[in-house]
Amino acid sequence: MKKEYIIRLLVLFCTYGLVTAQTSEEYDLESFSNANISGNVELHLIKSNQPSVKIEAKNKAIPKQYTMGVKNKEFFLHHNNDTTDDNTSKIIVYLHHNGIQTLRLKGIINVISENDLDQTELTVEGEGMIKGDITVSVKNLNVSLSGIVKMTVSGNAENATLNIEGIGKINTKKLVAEKLKKNGQGLVAIGAKHETKDDKEVVTFKCDSCKKRNKFKISGPENHMFKEVAFPFKKYLPTGSYQMTYWQNGVQQIHLPFTVTSKTSNQVIVK
Repeated sequence: MKKEYIIRLLVLFCTYGLVTAQTSEEYDLESFSNANISGNVELHLIKSNQPSVKIEAKNKAIPKQYTMGVKNKEFFLHHNNDTTDDNTSKIIVYLHHNGIQTLRLKGIINVISENDLDQTELTVEGEGMIKGDITVSVKNLNVSLSGIVKMTVSGNAENATLNIEGIGKINTKKLVAEKLKKNGQGLVAIGAKHETKDDKEVVTFKCDSCKKRNKFKISGPENHMFKEVAFPFKKYLPTGSYQMTYWQNGVQQIHLPFTVTSKTSNQVIVK
């Protein structure tokens, strides 16, 4: 039974494509710390001071196939049909959050973090056809995925545990972890390049006047683009000379240099 399920997922994986959105809906949300997503979903995680969600789909009828809300500090979004297959209509979800501790995914999911998932603990659990590209800045990271998997995990973690079952790979080439545990079952690979933070310094970016609907870019020895930033935030960067660019409502406000030095307190005031 499990083999048949994986074969069906492989067919979906080969035909999985983009959706050209023709309708969108936006909702403000209560504060939440966990997210539970199922269905055929392209999920964008965006750090924000104001939790909200925007849903895009081909037509107005498709979002009605999903049930969503916040209960017991968990945001949930579920397709009304428990079985996800090639007949399940796809939606694109932009989930604005102020920190996620547990992310549960089921079905056909493509998850992208537009900025760092920055908190103490982060658990990512997934079952089905799970794709994605997430960047973390956490103390403890636990990732457990099964089915057809193609996931990239980047960023920083003191302790990282990565588990995969089925077919696929977790790419961790750009993950910096002090302690790393990995386990794989099936036709799987965990590309774990075990690095340390020794060659990077923590940089704190602060901005008292920055508001929502912003964009922030770091250019230098490492390049990072953030679709939206909730200040203050921390980023591990190699030492060297950088440029930072800040946009507010699509208008460039700041473009200034800064330097990351070794064994010092690196603090950058954006504006």
